[in-house]
Amino acid sequence: ANTSPSYNINVGGDWEGLGSFVPGQGTVTLNGSNKQVKGNNTFYKLTKIATATDTLSFEKNKTQTINNLLTLKGVSSAAKLNLRTAPPDDDADVDPLDRWKIIVSNATGSFVLDYLDVKDSDASGGKSLDPLNSNPNSGGAPNVNWDFGESFSGWAFQANGTSPIATETSVAVRING
Repeated sequence: ANTSPSYNINVGGDWEGLGSFVPGQGTVTLNGSNKQVKGNNTFYKLTKIATATDTLSFEKNKTQTINNLLTLKGVSSAAKLNLRTAPPDDDADVDPLDRWKIIVSNATGSFVLDYLDVKDSDASGGKSLDPLNSNPNSGGAPNVNWDFGESFSGWAFQANGTSPIATETSVAVRING
């Protein structure tokens, strides 16, 4: 298949990744729920936007390369898009071969990532992925080259240590090292 120069493909089933696919400058959109991406693939733009809690699985030890834009979005913190390995890896080891690999081009790639739950992913070789409102799943192999940031919560006090700072006040945190 060739999407050159800018044809789009809407996929209602799984992406099998068999044979030769030339991405051109089109978008591959994965529609429906519980989809799988199989094989080693290169996409110009890859999109999956969930409409409820959903799972998008990538074949174990295979690489997905995104040349332009990766868009993966869940709905909310209660309805995330789960990114997983296919077939599922249920053991607790951290074997690097259990990971699925995704590369967003350092030179030309970008991403929109929101409300994700990520497990067993290796994004090394491309841009560091820093999704919004997302978290790593604690089971399985650790995610590589994903930056989920840090969140802080609690009370902020004035310099005397006992008087709270007024509500609705912004507080900056600076961490050295």
